[in-house]
Amino acid sequence: MLIQRLRVSGLLSFGPEGIDLPLEPLNVLIGPNGSGKSNLLDLIGLLRAAPRELAAAVREGGGIYDWIWRGEEASKRSRMEAVVAYPGGDRPLRYLLGLGEERQRFTVVEESIKDYPRGNRYYENRNGSTAIFIHDDVNPVTRSPEVVDHEQSVLFQRKDPDLYPQLFWLSTQFGRLRLYRDWSF
Repeated sequence: MLIQRLRVSGLLSFGPEGIDLPLEPLNVLIGPNGSGKSNLLDLIGLLRAAPRELAAAVREGGGIYDWIWRGEEASKRSRMEAVVAYPGGDRPLRYLLGLGEERQRFTVVEESIKDYPRGNRYYENRNGSTAIFIHDDVNPVTRSPEVVDHEQSVLFQRKDPDLYPQLFWLSTQFGRLRLYRDWSF
């Protein structure tokens, strides 16, 4: 799997203007202390946790208040977007994850999976309104309202490779991400 681009705003040390970071097969992070290197790795770790226990990863990272950027102009949007090369289609997939808090608890306030830059939508959650879009030869697009747990990613909740091939593939790929922070020689 190749994450081609990572966009982040309102999370950890990335304020409302955020970053838009194109990525290559090999990326090396170099910078002074406090420049966001560890936070970037934490965000990739959050992607890795999406198909497993997203809420647990947020808790282990200090809780939702430690994840949401709290600068002078605190952002209303705390979100990250990963554009991932998808061998099963002619376009990359765009995975968007927006985090928030409700009643002092972590919640997924926004999540979507679709072709990038434009194209088929496969899943969408906006402000609690969710839908899964199934594409096949008989019915080009079937819209299915879904009930999901907003403390987990849809990648954790929908794992059927035949019914949700794009969600299953993305879940598998994110689960394979590995982070190496310490090197011993």
